[in-house]
This record gives sequence, C-alpha cells and structure tokens, in this order.
Amino acid sequence: MEKSGLWQQLPSVQHGHLLRLPPVWSFGALPSAQRFARELTSALNAQGAH
Repeated sequence: MEKSGLWQQLPSVQHGHLLRLPPVWSFGALPSAQRFARELTSALNAQGAH
C-alpha cells in the first residue's frame, strides 16, 4: 500500500499524519473489535501527548 499512487496522494499521507497500529485479527468478531478500539485509542492518546 505504501507504494500505491492513490495512497501517496492522500493529504494526511503527504503531511505525515499517520498512525501505525499492530495487526488485529479481523475475523475475531467482538474481541477483535475491542482490541482494535484499544489499539486505536492508545495510538491516538500517544499522538496527542507529543
């Protein structure tokens, strides 16, 4: 995805406003959704602390 022309044209990508999250199993139903929410919240909080 990093080499995709479309991806490279996204304004947030061009400005370096990206969050990297660890992989989350997408077929795990509610536990996967909860883990994704925890990871996203943690990354957003860490970004706000900088």
